[in-house]
Amino acid sequence: MEIMEKVLNGRKKDLTFLPFSSILYVDRERERNHTMKNILILDTETALNIQQPLIYDLGFVALVNGEVVKENYLIKEVFDTYALMQSAYYVKKRPKYYKLRNDGHIKPISFQKAIRQLMKFIKKNKIEVISAYNVSFDIRAIENTLRILDTELYEKGTFQKLVKQKNKKILCLWNLACDNILNTDEFREFADTHNMKTPKGNYQTNAEVAYAFITNQPEFKEEHLALSDSEIELAILLKILELENPKIEFGKKASCWRKVQVKKT
Repeated sequence: MEIMEKVLNGRKKDLTFLPFSSILYVDRERERNHTMKNILILDTETALNIQQPLIYDLGFVALVNGEVVKENYLIKEVFDTYALMQSAYYVKKRPKYYKLRNDGHIKPISFQKAIRQLMKFIKKNKIEVISAYNVSFDIRAIENTLRILDTELYEKGTFQKLVKQKNKKILCLWNLACDNILNTDEFREFADTHNMKTPKGNYQTNAEVAYAFITNQPEFKEEHLALSDSEIELAILLKILELENPKIEFGKKASCWRKVQVKKT
């Protein structure tokens, strides 16, 4: 009840390589050339709304000295609050989370512990690039969840200061994908062939579509679970780093989808 009132008022590292290991081959020299050494890609699944998202599933994969590390947290305060979960876009996936939890594949944990473990991981492993497909949204989700569930840390600005350190870079994978693989005639032909457009006729540019394109799996469907979504986002990043001269811009980005659209004459 306390968490609802606030809303209304305003494991150990797993060093297992991911299943699609052929895609996740890490060329360390290439990483150095692109000024990205230790990289963390996170994803969040949220309740409430886009403006004030509240995290119930926080997952990440990281490249640390050429190794893939992954972690996943089920945020108890949100997931166990029925009224909040009813506002989640993917509320129908609750049975999937019960199975993951019962099988030991996701950690039920308080947000206070989860965010502190995430920050500790970033510091200990000297993460240089913090990324997500729509990194602006995921950072906003973390900050809003801090505001509601960890007031002390939020007021100190601990997480915000961490990601703004001079030795840290923010990378929007959505922008990276639009700049390098989606703003191409090849992608637009793929999207036209497989009807990957919005009701308004714009080319879709989400992670599901980007991954479907780079793997030539037009029927691919994203799970919309934080950890598995982070995994496909890592695959997208590594595919782009294979390009000869990828365009890489750091920082938060918005409306990246516009880059892919064909201007009407």
